[in-house]
Amino acid sequence: MQQLVALHKHWCAADAAKLTVGTPIPAQGSALPDEAVAVAQWYSSLLRLCVWYALLQVVVEGYVELRLSDAEVDALLADEAMTRALRRFRNAVFHYQHDPLDRRLLEFLEAKDSERWVHRLHAALGRYFPRVLPMHEILAAVRTAEGHS
Repeated sequence: MQQLVALHKHWCAADAAKLTVGTPIPAQGSALPDEAVAVAQWYSSLLRLCVWYALLQVVVEGYVELRLSDAEVDALLADEAMTRALRRFRNAVFHYQHDPLDRRLLEFLEAKDSERWVHRLHAALGRYFPRVLPMHEILAAVRTAEGHS
């Protein structure tokens, strides 16, 4: 159970990154021209998207390592080309690269239906965890341990 909770924590991190992808960063007080602010906001959004995708790969690795099973998740992960490209994408994001446009980033981003696939995978994992984790029991145990009733 502890390993499953730990994996869910990683999914929560990926979900938090996902929620920030399209959120514009305020540019109040910036001396930059509006065009430069727009480019900076677009680039910031792209970087957050990269972090989300890479964090999702961390969840996939844990899911596989723990030998978990869910028909919907398993069907998505059966696409070996996509799962391989997402793993390589994660490596390009979370390991220093000399090339800012590493081919592994583009390999996944340009793969046919990669955006749709990653959204479906994220959603499937988001449905999986509430089904397998007794969240009410876990929260009650946390409250008891903290002295809350």
